[in-house]
Amino acid sequence: MGGPVILQSAISSITLQNVLIWTGVAIVVGLIGFIAYKARLIKGPSIPSAMIFSFYLCFVLTMTIFDRVQSSDFHYELDLFWSYRAIMRGSKTMVEQNILNILMFIPIGAILPVLIKKYNWTVPPLALSLSICIELAQLLTRTGLFELDDIINNTLGALIGYALYLVLAKCRERREVRAKG
Repeated sequence: MGGPVILQSAISSITLQNVLIWTGVAIVVGLIGFIAYKARLIKGPSIPSAMIFSFYLCFVLTMTIFDRVQSSDFHYELDLFWSYRAIMRGSKTMVEQNILNILMFIPIGAILPVLIKKYNWTVPPLALSLSICIELAQLLTRTGLFELDDIINNTLGALIGYALYLVLAKCRERREVRAKG
């Protein structure tokens, strides 16, 4: 299986039906957020972020679980860094798969701290937990390969996204300080 096949498989998850479902979930989250805002439980600016996050999470879950064919066996790879050894042996498929796993969680690492500003230090453990949940769901539903390397790559992606958030937040803070002074 060549590298572009993995990317084509991920892109094939983007169907009109799926986008409508993801949008519906985002709207429901927005409505719940609006109700919580009116009840003074949350601040208004987090509603769009919650909608974006829920839309993106639906996309990730569709790509990783819902749009996959169920196999008859449980598949798992508990050999740590096996995909990196495959890359060292020349596997272009593993290069693409690892990069896609990293890229897939960058938005999660960037959006989560917007949602949980006061506790944004929890972003790395939350992203790690989300990745573990996805991998366990793939194992239990027999819709993918449970692998430790995916958990590492997803968490790395979330850390990159979180770092981008921190850099942008610092730039915004400096800009606001200059505007005041």
